[in-house]
Amino acid sequence: MVDALAAYYLCTGDPESALKFWREAPAEPVFQRQRHCGIVKAHLLQALEAAKAGLVTLAGQNRSNLGSEIQLQGHAATLISDAERELEDLQDGIKRLIPEMVEANQARARAH
Repeated sequence: MVDALAAYYLCTGDPESALKFWREAPAEPVFQRQRHCGIVKAHLLQALEAAKAGLVTLAGQNRSNLGSEIQLQGHAATLISDAERELEDLQDGIKRLIPEMVEANQARARAH
């Protein structure tokens, strides 16, 4: 039952609640796979959200710099570009690891 509740919270985009349930799951061997894999998937979903938030922040910095007509120096622009590229790579890698959760979250976002 704990696994089902945790999986539900994970699929609805609430990894914090899922983690709470999985951490409280029985320590019996039969539950270990679901518990440990679930915890990892919840952290991956959190990492995916962090990567998305980072990309939004960097995009906002680029827009604000362009809006005020202040050009970034070459070095600063390169650093931002490198950060964006790395976050995109991380995001793509995480999406490959948990495609079912990514699809569920995208479907939920479209419904709202």
